[in-house]
Amino acid sequence: MTSLSEHRQLKWKNLLETTDMSKNSKKAWSLIRKISNDPSTPTRQQYTTTANQVAHQLLLNGKSTTKQPRPKVDRVKHSQTMGLTKPFSLEELNTSINTLKTGKAIGLDNIFTEEIKHFGPLMRKWTSS
Repeated sequence: MTSLSEHRQLKWKNLLETTDMSKNSKKAWSLIRKISNDPSTPTRQQYTTTANQVAHQLLLNGKSTTKQPRPKVDRVKHSQTMGLTKPFSLEELNTSINTLKTGKAIGLDNIFTEEIKHFGPLMRKWTSS
C-alpha cells in the first residue's frame, strides 16, 4: 500500500514539475479543472417566464387578425357606362383588324388573331352589324 501511495506521490510531483502553463496551457487548465472538480458545462439558468406570459406579449405585439372588408365593385354598372357599347362601323373594324399582331395567344373567345386577319368581306360585314 505504501508503494502505491509513493508511486502516486512521485507521479504527482513529476506532473507538477513538467506542466508548464506557458507552453501547454490546455494540459494545465485540464489539470486545474480536475483538481477543482469543476463541471465542464455551466449549469443552465432557470427562467421564470411562463408560456402564458409569452402568449400575452405576442398578442400585444402582433397584428390584429381582423381583416378590413373590401368594397365590392359592381362591374355591371361600369360596363354600361363605357363607350364600347356603341356599334362600330366596317371601316373601324378593318383598321383594327389590320393593326392586329400575329403570333399572339388566343383570347377568351378561343379565336387566333391569324383567323381574324383572314376574315373575308362577308364575315367582316356580319361582325360589324
